[in-house]
Amino acid sequence: MNDNIKLTVRQLPVSLFFALTVFLFIPLNFFIANYSELNVDFSVLIRNVITGAVVALLIAFAASVASFFANEKLNKGVQSFLFIAGVFVFFEYLFVMPQVGLLNGEPFNIKNHAGLAVADIVFLLALIIAVVVFFKKENFLPFLRKASLILVAMQTIVFATNPSVYNFQENQEQNGIYSFKYYGFDLAEYNVYSKNENIAVVLMDGFGQGVFEELLKKYPEYAEIFKDFEFYKDALSAGGATSFAVPELFSGIRPETAAHNEQYYTVLKKNFSADTALLPVLKKNGWTNHIYPWLSNVMYLSPSVMDNLVLSAKENLGKSNKLYRKLIKKVVAFHAFPVIRKKSPHKFLTHITLAKASYFLPLIKPFYHEDDFYNKFRDKIPTNGERKVFKFYHLRGLHEPYMLNERFEITDISDGKDDPVELTAKLYMTMLKNYLDSLKKAGIYDKTAVIFMGDHGTSRLLSPLQRGRETGVNPLLMYKNFNQKQKEMKVIEDIYPGIADISDLIFYSAGITDKKLDISNEEFNKNRLAQSRLNRSREIKNAYLKRDRFNKIVSSDLPAQIYSYTLNGKNGTITVSTKLPLSGNLKNGGGKTHLLVRNQKDSYVLNQKPLFSRGTDDTVYFIFNFIAKDVPAGKYDLKFLVEDDGIFYNLETNIKEVTVDKKINFIFDDKKPNN
Repeated sequence: MNDNIKLTVRQLPVSLFFALTVFLFIPLNFFIANYSELNVDFSVLIRNVITGAVVALLIAFAASVASFFANEKLNKGVQSFLFIAGVFVFFEYLFVMPQVGLLNGEPFNIKNHAGLAVADIVFLLALIIAVVVFFKKENFLPFLRKASLILVAMQTIVFATNPSVYNFQENQEQNGIYSFKYYGFDLAEYNVYSKNENIAVVLMDGFGQGVFEELLKKYPEYAEIFKDFEFYKDALSAGGATSFAVPELFSGIRPETAAHNEQYYTVLKKNFSADTALLPVLKKNGWTNHIYPWLSNVMYLSPSVMDNLVLSAKENLGKSNKLYRKLIKKVVAFHAFPVIRKKSPHKFLTHITLAKASYFLPLIKPFYHEDDFYNKFRDKIPTNGERKVFKFYHLRGLHEPYMLNERFEITDISDGKDDPVELTAKLYMTMLKNYLDSLKKAGIYDKTAVIFMGDHGTSRLLSPLQRGRETGVNPLLMYKNFNQKQKEMKVIEDIYPGIADISDLIFYSAGITDKKLDISNEEFNKNRLAQSRLNRSREIKNAYLKRDRFNKIVSSDLPAQIYSYTLNGKNGTITVSTKLPLSGNLKNGGGKTHLLVRNQKDSYVLNQKPLFSRGTDDTVYFIFNFIAKDVPAGKYDLKFLVEDDGIFYNLETNIKEVTVDKKINFIFDDKKPNN
């Protein structure tokens, strides 16, 4: 009996080395070393790490004991496997991780680390060969046990004295990474202004110059609200998207890509922190910066230049053991195969924080709504102190879905009963009037420079307001300096400022520069705007065409989900998501897409070329804008066709039928789920 106990205990050292190395020392060290950067509940995390290590030890020990009593050769095989796995992971941790394991936001290309991949394979093969050579030796198992105990002792000393091979925070300093910290925004001074000097930028997402111009034609009384403002009709947002425009506003540089990946955030950090960037310059000149973004994942969040930024409590993963186990599994796999697994834990870590998202999802929920802005500025606002204050508000603007009714209640108004674009634009006129009135009541209207702007225009044909000069690259831009008084709004034409030039207006008001606008790319801006207006005119003419060829198209059905939709008369926009097997053209931003209605008589193509963006897990979001002006009254099937390298996919939704009369309407299949 005693002999059996001794023989059983002998199975413990190798199992202990394997479990402690792979499931305790390395992941625990990783999490502790990066405590300040990870937004987790560490009591839950460490409990799950220890539990995982204990379970791994019990399984490894049970396998060793069972194999010992079953077959000596099998026992040697089990012990060898556990030892090889532990040594290999320890080797990766010590020698490979310092070179490729840095989650530092830099683009990772496995081709650049081919040598390390070869080294991995060579070391693993050497381990296996060594085990095979000595497998039959009598002292093989005693050697594995002694080596395991020595390695456990060595790791204990190494991890106790040198907590990590790398650290997020250190690499943030060295490589300019985008922090994994979870930042929130203190709203306590949302409507608190200085008694002396204020500069405020109110950015309304998707609010274009064309919509504003058409709104003034229909409701000329709105011009009185802005009588002290300059209205720049020919402003340009060259990227035509929030992911381009917001970084361009704050840094003066437009990112080369809108894809929210490691490279995007590396560029954001560099550009937002540059000596010439908006917030650092204001901070250097004594301004307090209060930032209230709609989407924080298009900014670099830095408490050194943002005065209302706060580090939130580490509770983002909550108490879900399932999520913590998934995080631990990702980190363990990461350390075992860092060359080929780097992107996996990086993506997961970005998903558990707000400050950094790996991809931009359309219509992502904001952390506050427009009604905050409406309610906070309905009356006289408080003023506090002598400091100079810069305010930035990013509101939803004319971005779908439209979520405010005429009583400023949060509700979806996208059902087609009224023109949601016009209603929302009118609500914003009320909000902006209230805002300016509140400044006047507080006695600081003349002490506040104000910019009302869009980050881009809209490429929709949803409303008659969007049929004039509206394009996606022509945002609203209005400016009022300190003590600026006029009899009426000043319309400025034939000047072509880009989003990057708006910081000039801010610096001019702040007294940092004497030049109001210094437009470096004016000729490019002029040509880009002219071309976009020409293209828009063509789009309106070609938005509805009869295409008999679609009656003969054979397509493969793909389950898709209706993400959101808005209807207005015979016009509308709809966002559909699916896991599309992207290949050549679509993968590179090309390909063709068609939204059509058809019955037994004919087919009608309704859409322009839609926008689409990549989501997480290869999900694709298609935004179809459509107009059914020339479609006869009747009932139709709705088809979302995606053409990629000659292959057609039909995005199958739960829309059972489309009816067209004076308005277009969707009939949903209640028995069919929204995939």
